[in-house]
Amino acid sequence: MASAFPIAIIGTGGIVKDAHLPAYKFSSWGIHMIMLVLFSSLAGLLLREWQGCRGRTWSMLAAALAMLLVAVLSLAYGRYLGKALAAH
Repeated sequence: MASAFPIAIIGTGGIVKDAHLPAYKFSSWGIHMIMLVLFSSLAGLLLREWQGCRGRTWSMLAAALAMLLVAVLSLAYGRYLGKALAAH
């Protein structure tokens, strides 16, 4: 299971690389860093590093992970739109 994380993180960096849009290349770093934080937080949850925290802490963690997920989806959708516009 530990080997799946680097593959997923490295694979997300290619989302922008294959678009051939220099204006959007900066987003691959953002996607990479978001996925790094997202997967490391999920690994911490699986390894029970957050056990014993208050309910408010759990709420904040869930909100933060949801925001990261929305950010990744927004960047990926923006890349998709940019590629669609470049094709026309």
